[in-house]
Amino acid sequence: MKCGDVGGPWVSVKGWRCERLSFACFSLPLQRKVGAAPHRGNARAARRHRGCPHRGQQTPATPAPRRRYRDASEQGKDTTATPAPRGANADARAKGATHNGNACAAKAQRECQRRKKQTDLETQQMKIGFIGLGNMGAPMAHNLVKAGHALTAYDVSAEAMQTLAAAGAKTAPSPKAAAQDADFVITMLPAAAHVKAVLTGEEGIFAATAKKNVTIIDSSTIDPASVKAFAELANQNGNAFVDAPVSGGTGGAAAGTLTFMVGGSKEAYEHVKPVLSAMGKNIVHCGDTSTGQVAKICNNLVLGITMAGVSEAMALGEALGIDPAVLGGIINTSTGRCWSSDTYNPFPGVIEMAPSTRGYTGGFGTDLMLKDLGLATDAAKHARQPVYLGALAQQLYQTMSTKGAGRLDFSAVIKLYRKEGNT
Repeated sequence: MKCGDVGGPWVSVKGWRCERLSFACFSLPLQRKVGAAPHRGNARAARRHRGCPHRGQQTPATPAPRRRYRDASEQGKDTTATPAPRGANADARAKGATHNGNACAAKAQRECQRRKKQTDLETQQMKIGFIGLGNMGAPMAHNLVKAGHALTAYDVSAEAMQTLAAAGAKTAPSPKAAAQDADFVITMLPAAAHVKAVLTGEEGIFAATAKKNVTIIDSSTIDPASVKAFAELANQNGNAFVDAPVSGGTGGAAAGTLTFMVGGSKEAYEHVKPVLSAMGKNIVHCGDTSTGQVAKICNNLVLGITMAGVSEAMALGEALGIDPAVLGGIINTSTGRCWSSDTYNPFPGVIEMAPSTRGYTGGFGTDLMLKDLGLATDAAKHARQPVYLGALAQQLYQTMSTKGAGRLDFSAVIKLYRKEGNT
């Protein structure tokens, strides 16, 4: 058998092996060159083809496939499929890649500009009024001063104002005076009644900010319904209003690592974020006005419940004879781990910086936790949503308050569990 006998004027090569290779050569799929990569299904034939003496020669072209007629009117017409010009697909892909590349570059540039603007705002000195220098408000105000902002503060405690003045802030005789020349006013107060008095009183914030487009940031923990009412009053007075309650405790307030839960429009959130960034590390936009407070009361519902649970477990461990430090360490590296244990453990001496180690002084008061749990249970009542554990926890903190321990840190709830001689 000769190679020339099989479809082409090639030179004959003697030998059965060469004739088999020549057959392998013709068994390859159609390629522009015989040496081009074959279809993966013909890998075995390709291996044979590597040793063929005809490798590198052009193969005869075969007609392009014809498509079927769509209807009778196309019969008789030339319907040979026309292949796309070589490189057309590559050109299209290149154009697409260029378009995508330009879009990505533009997006990156916008993000860069946004971050630069954010940084500029954070480093820009702003005029801020601050009302409420309690356990949380005082360290928050200190961080604003450290950030270089021009701060004017007011509190009912003259001692608290003197301490802040020593750090470089100005003090004012009233909320009105504190807000007089401010771009932003921050309130950090115990309850909705205090916020209302500071906003609407004769010497209140609204008296100084009417039609000045001053942004009011309320970081108090109050009920969502009151927030909506205050926002409406602020709008009528020509001011923006956002609710921005915090989480992180007095330690987070001092370190400037608080979480702010912001309720308001997206524009208002972007406007207040540079100010809040001087006091916190996690600034979260929760949604429309009052959603910040919704997030806060739900968070504190969990906090009150978990503190009671950790107190119960630590007191039980003590009664059963385990070293509280060992038990605390096990809980803090096991499935019982939570903030109430690994950061704020209620048993004295387990966590060095916790209020329990300093006689439950400072920190977050029991009466404040009782108030927050009351907000949660009231909101649940309006929403017709059960809060079984929340209601029980509320009773525990109510008992503490009734016993005269309302000013102690809320982790003092462990006193209800420990035996008389151990507390």
